[in-house]
Amino acid sequence: MSETATQSSRRPVLAVAVVAVVLVVIAVIFGMLMTNPGPGGTAVPSSEQTETPAPTTGPTGSVAPDDEGGEVTQPSAFGTFLPESMGGEKAIDELGDRISVVAQRNNKTVEELSELLLRDRSAQISPEGFIVYKDSFDNAG
Repeated sequence: MSETATQSSRRPVLAVAVVAVVLVVIAVIFGMLMTNPGPGGTAVPSSEQTETPAPTTGPTGSVAPDDEGGEVTQPSAFGTFLPESMGGEKAIDELGDRISVVAQRNNKTVEELSELLLRDRSAQISPEGFIVYKDSFDNAG
């Protein structure tokens, strides 16, 4: 009978241990979801950031309203590398020496980024320096 009593006293301890493990797993998953940048994003801890260009001014970077009373457009938090999305040799030429910063921003080497832009016509660099893909409906029937 003492064996049955011992097993009965172990059940609450086992239940508490299982609940504790489940709570820890949920906390870890929640923490990972909170730090995940989302689809297509790349999280870069602030201690690893090396170079982020200052936002440029112009049509998409002006912080002051024009004389006509137009809207105030906030500059991109990521800085501006290109005036518009572009790909291929045109993007490579326009980026110039800044291609290394754009490659790093996208977790690629300069060679990998250049090869991607030259090989894949749908791959482009956004004005903020991120790889984007432009769909083409040229073959739509």
